[in-house]
Amino acid sequence: MLEDQTTQLTGPDAANSPTAELNVPPQGGARLNIPAEIDETTVDDATERVHFAIRSLVSDEFPDLAQNCGSQGADEGSQYLHLTLNTVKNYSKTTWKTWWGVAFSFVKIFVGGVSPIDFLISFVFSLCITIILTGGMVICLFAKIPFVIKKYDAYASRYGGVSFINIVNSGMFMNLTDEELHLATDAMSSVEAPQDHMMNIDIAKLMLLFSGLVYERSTTVKRQAIRRCSSMDWSRLLGPTRRSSLAPNHQRPFFIRHRRSLSSDTTASAEDTLPLHRPQYGTFPSDFGNWKQQFIHQSPSSSPVQTTFPSSLPRRKNTIKRTNMNFQATLDDAGIIATVLQKWGFEYEPVSELDTASSAYSAAFWDKKSNWVVVAFKGTSPPEFDEWLVDFDYTRVDVSGYVPGFSTAHHGFKNRLFPDEPTLNRTPYETIVEALKVITDDLLSRTDKGRVNVYFT
Repeated sequence: MLEDQTTQLTGPDAANSPTAELNVPPQGGARLNIPAEIDETTVDDATERVHFAIRSLVSDEFPDLAQNCGSQGADEGSQYLHLTLNTVKNYSKTTWKTWWGVAFSFVKIFVGGVSPIDFLISFVFSLCITIILTGGMVICLFAKIPFVIKKYDAYASRYGGVSFINIVNSGMFMNLTDEELHLATDAMSSVEAPQDHMMNIDIAKLMLLFSGLVYERSTTVKRQAIRRCSSMDWSRLLGPTRRSSLAPNHQRPFFIRHRRSLSSDTTASAEDTLPLHRPQYGTFPSDFGNWKQQFIHQSPSSSPVQTTFPSSLPRRKNTIKRTNMNFQATLDDAGIIATVLQKWGFEYEPVSELDTASSAYSAAFWDKKSNWVVVAFKGTSPPEFDEWLVDFDYTRVDVSGYVPGFSTAHHGFKNRLFPDEPTLNRTPYETIVEALKVITDDLLSRTDKGRVNVYFT
């Protein structure tokens, strides 16, 4: 399901507000350009600093990932063994949780609260889930066998090396014409009042491409970073029990300020006054600081965007002019994401790993010469069993402590933005908000429109 929303940030301080109003994406309007008095080199330098700042934010998520996932081994065999054990463990936990609920509902037939029909529905539903997850686990483990991955890579290289999710329409990234691109960006940068219940088809088309493009990121460097952080000594930071001194995430100052900003009651509650025992920056192992600098200053076309098997992207006949042949040749030296965005003229940077070692993550796309940002969340990859479990973790849980005005949300998706277990630094939600502040502050400094449109997909 593709869902697009727009956040309109106004004024120089609007980028610092996590409670901006959501509106339907605007239509029409002229595309914004950098004023003539601003030097292009200055813009490039400022954009590079934006990339560095976002990577610094994202790198702070890896200590939590290292503690959650542990060491995954350096060779293919040990990595696959770790994956298999972890998959079976998570499958067992989910199955046990599912059938424990069925057993509990059976008991409640006799003590009141559940009718036999409700129990029967619960039983059939749980049986279907178990069958689906069992088959999914077998398929996912088969798809992750190193030999199978190499065979698929060889097959996919004939279609530009795109991921499994995009191989059916592997030429879609190259088939976007300049006219379609300009129509979409013109609408996305509009500062006109949005029309109610109207969706611009050009914006929707570009959003769909962004949603597909995030699948082309390789998880190789992410897993390497987790292994590197797992090898560091965290004993002095975490103590004998992991995060034993950390307060729950919803008691963090960020969320307390968020709740107060939308509440008419300015009196601090008992919950708000609880002490926050959270490690401060600088208390991490020294080798983490060294690794963090390497992560921040990596090449823009390297790990965050490089595909596992970079090659040439396919194109349909008579849809791309021969003048683009030089662009196709560059695909051998860069990842699919980097190369496609080079053609489109946009920026890209992952803004959160979403508290998981799987391929799930969130990324930002923006035009450094305009006033819009797109935050894209990667959907479920068929070979990633952990992402199947997130989808099936459908229990509704309260999120009002994190997002005032909301009541309940899908637990699996909530846990990706607001983890149940306390985090060492920011939650993924906080990282995304801070990254958006960095981008919007930079864009607002170069436009006299006073507003940046933020889209989510």
